[in-house]
Amino acid sequence: MGAQDSYLLLTGPSRAVVFIDPVAFEVQLKVKGQTECEDKILCLEVFQYSTVYSFAWGPFMIRKCFYSKRCTLEVKFAPLSVFQMLL
Repeated sequence: MGAQDSYLLLTGPSRAVVFIDPVAFEVQLKVKGQTECEDKILCLEVFQYSTVYSFAWGPFMIRKCFYSKRCTLEVKFAPLSVFQMLL
């Protein structure tokens, strides 16, 4: 990466997660070095989500943004009801 390509868009992983309420998400974004001790952590975030009232309002997308000196991290997810998962 350099001045001409200073932005890197990462997508994934994308998969369904079954969880029991509430759930804690931990997201770590790092640049791998030659060795593990040379790895640079760009962003480390932990957030919780509770589905207590989610399904009463229907399906929707949730967007969480985290900002640090080195990066912006955007996490998107959509809770599904059991009935939606069976379709």
